[in-house]
Amino acid sequence: MNKQALKILNAKYFYIPVAAFTLILVAVLIYISSISDRIIFPNLENYNYNYYTDQANSGNSEMQEYTVSDTLIHFKFQLNDQFYSPYVGLILSPKNMGTINVAKYNQISITISGKNIERIGISLYTPPLDPEQSSDETLYHSYLGVSDQKIQYNVPLSQFQFPDWWVDLHQLEEDKKHTLDLKNLLHINIGTAFSPEIKAPKTIDIFQIAFTRDNKELFLMIGIGYFVLVLLILSLNYFILKRKEKEKEIVVEYKSLDIEDINSSEARCLEFINSNYSESSLTLEKIAEETATTPRRVAKIISNKFNCNFKTYLNRIRLNEAKRLLLESNLNIGEISYKVGFNNQSHFNRVFKAETGKNPSEYRENQS
Repeated sequence: MNKQALKILNAKYFYIPVAAFTLILVAVLIYISSISDRIIFPNLENYNYNYYTDQANSGNSEMQEYTVSDTLIHFKFQLNDQFYSPYVGLILSPKNMGTINVAKYNQISITISGKNIERIGISLYTPPLDPEQSSDETLYHSYLGVSDQKIQYNVPLSQFQFPDWWVDLHQLEEDKKHTLDLKNLLHINIGTAFSPEIKAPKTIDIFQIAFTRDNKELFLMIGIGYFVLVLLILSLNYFILKRKEKEKEIVVEYKSLDIEDINSSEARCLEFINSNYSESSLTLEKIAEETATTPRRVAKIISNKFNCNFKTYLNRIRLNEAKRLLLESNLNIGEISYKVGFNNQSHFNRVFKAETGKNPSEYRENQS
């Protein structure tokens, strides 16, 4: 190691700030690592576990077995297709009628297995967005694929969004964003989602539910930040030792960037939407990211070209494909709604009737 490097490392402007930052960093890492999981089940002392079915909405699904022990929640049920979107599920709520504070966590971990069921829906409920306008609880939702094997799944809390039908019901603006209130969860619902085989007997076994932390990304960012800070301090000390040297002017030659052709941007956006409309998670943000533009630009392209907003344009594409499948295939309505990008069959039925004046069953019968 040369003398210049030794001078930098021994300078108080280097080792004092590095030592102070290291101590702070170690304290932060110890604190984060010490955060224990928030166990929701098994926790019979603090939480209630109750089931629900679509009978509340005049459905005919039946809960055949339901048991709760200190190691397992088991329910066996039969869905009945006499209801347009049959469902059963589990409600987990605190016994003290208060709220659940999970602000320290970034994912919900569920150890679960299911028979004859491909995925479940997880709903997190918080207090009303605007108590003066409505007393309805705020709903955030996500889906989880499950298998017949006992597996622990980790679902990031950032993945939870307003479902389409809830947005329609409360007439929220399409681009309106709300942060999930992690300090005030009222209850958690875990229930069936889209299920093509309606009448096959089904079971769900839940072994554990907990709010946990995934620190890998945070630790990586902290490590990179630490490395960058040390480099900055080294650089600062180097320039302090070299402050008497004359600064040399650095001239950078560059070529000006061409302004993007507006038509190529439009074509990319529309082509991406037309190729990916069946993805239920398709958003303005995703389209903008994939086509190197902005959400506002995508919305403006659709508005100028089709005189409607993004959601309307997307629904029209999905409905056109749904009409074709209704006439040219034997798929049931639930399968069609799922294939064209709707997560909820009741939402699909409502949008279809608003556009055509008929529900999907009537359209298929009248056109056949």
